[in-house]
Amino acid sequence: MPPILELKNLTKRFGRLEAVSELNLTLEPSEIFGFLGPNGAGKTTTIKMIAGLIRPTKGWIRINGYDVNQDHILALQAVGLMIEAPAFYDYLSARKNLELLSCLHGGIENKRIDYLLELMELTPRAQDKTAHYSTGMRQRLGIAAALLHQPKLIILDEPTSGLDPGGRREIRNLLPRLASEEGVTVFLSSHILHEVEQVCQQVGIINQGKLVAAGKVKELIGEKAKGPGDLEDLFFQLTEDKAPYQE
Repeated sequence: MPPILELKNLTKRFGRLEAVSELNLTLEPSEIFGFLGPNGAGKTTTIKMIAGLIRPTKGWIRINGYDVNQDHILALQAVGLMIEAPAFYDYLSARKNLELLSCLHGGIENKRIDYLLELMELTPRAQDKTAHYSTGMRQRLGIAAALLHQPKLIILDEPTSGLDPGGRREIRNLLPRLASEEGVTVFLSSHILHEVEQVCQQVGIINQGKLVAAGKVKELIGEKAKGPGDLEDLFFQLTEDKAPYQE
């Protein structure tokens, strides 16, 4: 079985600005990967290249064994995506929104929609208009929408942004369930270091477009370093040094 996601020498330039430089990553099935970096580090540019929204200047991307540029449709069939705040038709219910979105995938069985609403703990409010949803509920509905077609890889860009502590906890508790029950690989882009430390097995830290560290969370922070803030200390040390990570 090929890796779910492979990035090789991935580079993106905008004029003289090199937003992403020689990025190499490999994600295996059913793992939760944290993609960390300060604002402007290149996280969103990387995600847009993976999603086929912009073309890389150099390098390649393979999703489930398919090259994003050469086998665009086959590669992106395996991807579910939520970038920033999800948008819905607020005059429709959550269920109607999912039914409408399912048409983009050729139609999804009702039992799949029922299952996702239950997984996101939205069943009691499934018939409510999304205009009345809290930010946390909208985020969970956005994840449900990204999972409609049973992707092998789901990319979440700052999914807890703007949430209160309870909402962040709900998302944090949900991610391991996605990996175990859905068998999906989670690519979590975030700057909330403590949350990544709690839920991710693997982590990559990007700064100024370069990968400055990558590996298992416990190995990066040390087996004895188990307290909150350990990854935060490493993050600030690495982003201050700006040294590129070498495999």
